[in-house]
Amino acid sequence: ARCGMSPSVARLRREELRTALKNIIGKAAELGTNAITIGGDLYEHDRVSNDTINFLRGQFEAAAPVPVLIAPGNHDPLSPGSPYRLTNWSANVFIFSDTELTPRPLDTGITLWGAAHNSPSFRANLFERFRAPSEGTHFALLHASDVTCVPSGKEAHCPFSADQIAQTRISFALLGHYHRASLFPESQPLYGYPGSPEPLGFDEDGAHHVLLVETEGNRVYPRLIPIN
Repeated sequence: ARCGMSPSVARLRREELRTALKNIIGKAAELGTNAITIGGDLYEHDRVSNDTINFLRGQFEAAAPVPVLIAPGNHDPLSPGSPYRLTNWSANVFIFSDTELTPRPLDTGITLWGAAHNSPSFRANLFERFRAPSEGTHFALLHASDVTCVPSGKEAHCPFSADQIAQTRISFALLGHYHRASLFPESQPLYGYPGSPEPLGFDEDGAHHVLLVETEGNRVYPRLIPIN
């Protein structure tokens, strides 16, 4: 294997990654969450197996009736042959399919705006011209790159700036892409990355998290919870 793992160690690590999702589903139930969101890169399109997709389907079905909302990213794009399209997901699973931000009302009174990558090379800035309605509470779910965090030599996927999000009138943006957890700005966060729930490389040590976002009226209270 390219990472130097023996087959037995690789199998163990794959099982640990599956356990991570089970733990997240369990944590969501423990906390009484109203929705579970996934900001893309749930799997690697070029390597995913039917066994993995069946596992994901079973875990999401076990979370019912809590909705599971997914915004496909650059590693799991909503391409014609995507398992997102070909799998008979349970009724509580909703996968954003448009390449523009589209609304999905939640039972909590929040409207979640999400979009999908339709290919690994999708680069559009979806926040630049987007404005949420002035009425109601609005969140966003997207696989996107904060331009201040793009590693040297890497291309940005759905790049955005903090100022652009501030102008959208959304209360909070739930973002996927970077593996490290972060909230911006720290004093009163407007968007955040939970990061990957488990390390995905030998350089990703330390705690990894899920992101819990609670609302009270127009106030938003996000916090990172260690999960790995």
